[in-house]
Amino acid sequence: MGPMTRIAAVALLLTTLVGCGADANDADETYVGLRGGGLGGLRSIAELALERSDDEAVTGVAADMVDQISDVLDDLRDLEDDWDLPPIVASAGSSLPSSVRDPDVERLEELEGAEFDELWVQLALESLASAQSSAETVVAAGSSSAVREIAEGVLADVTRWTKAVEDLDV
Repeated sequence: MGPMTRIAAVALLLTTLVGCGADANDADETYVGLRGGGLGGLRSIAELALERSDDEAVTGVAADMVDQISDVLDDLRDLEDDWDLPPIVASAGSSLPSSVRDPDVERLEELEGAEFDELWVQLALESLASAQSSAETVVAAGSSSAVREIAEGVLADVTRWTKAVEDLDV
């Protein structure tokens, strides 16, 4: 699922969900249910960079992404469990069946060296933009202080990672 498809899915769910968390609204529940609007996908391509890139700068940024995103996803899973979100929401951000996989990610899996790094930078920037949009939405429209705190942390990380990825010499 490409970044634009994820954004459209988030927008659709933002308009249709019913609140379950004590101080949460639809924006909060969508962010939690979709696990940060695609952070799992960003973590997946970062893990792929750790496996396939020979560039120390790329793997350094990717390692930081994996560590930080894993912590955020754990926090979002905890909220998901606490709020007992409906399965359709909780599963929407889960791993997609291979038949729905993003063709760019499939292509990335086939590349090595400089070609890998160039496509990785492109996909990372797209995924970072999607993660930023999702976090900005929940900061602006959400009502849960716990989710807002997570999203604000994601925004800080995304800003740092975006600069780091843009500065890569690949």
